[in-house]
Order: sequence, then C-alpha cells, then structure tokens
Amino acid sequence: MSDNIKNYWDDKWANRFVDRGSVPSETVKKVYNEIKNKNVSSILDLGCGAGRDSYYLL
Repeated sequence: MSDNIKNYWDDKWANRFVDRGSVPSETVKKVYNEIKNKNVSSILDLGCGAGRDSYYLL
C-alpha cells in the first residue's frame, strides 16, 4: 500500500474509532453456534469495525 493511501485512511479514521470492547456481539455468538459443526471454511465480516466479531470467529 502506498504511503499516500495509508496516510489518507489513517487520517480519515484517526478520531472515529469507537471501542465496543472485546466481547463479541450476541448475533455473532448465535451465528457461530449455528455453523460450528458445519463445514464452513471462511466467513466474510462486512463492516467489521474494530473486529471484535471477526476476532471471535477466528
């Protein structure tokens, strides 16, 4: 990634981070319980924010 692009996004989001904690959402917990015994090899987390749900699913 070029420095210009990186700097653009770093500046854009520098003051917009909202810490929702590290506890996953109830929705992703329910989704996980539905898929944990199935042959799911990948999940796309759209709008992952800080990544708390992505990290849980990892």
